[in-house]
Amino acid sequence: MGKSRYSVASCLGATMCFGGLEPTLRELKKIITPGGQIVIGEAIYTTHKVPDELRDYEGNCPDRDEALQHGQSRGL
Repeated sequence: MGKSRYSVASCLGATMCFGGLEPTLRELKKIITPGGQIVIGEAIYTTHKVPDELRDYEGNCPDRDEALQHGQSRGL
């Protein structure tokens, strides 16, 4: 990623490009301004419970509550 900073950074349907949720959050956090917002959009995050057969897809498939806790624990 470049050295530019943005007030909003998003990744819609493509966290696998960074290797999952954690690496995506880490990379987007690098480019947002203080107080900026990160938007992550994955179809699976809109459901409350991730089906077991999808949980290991791409190695990282948290449900909605897990994804929110994940971001909040990293100051997002």
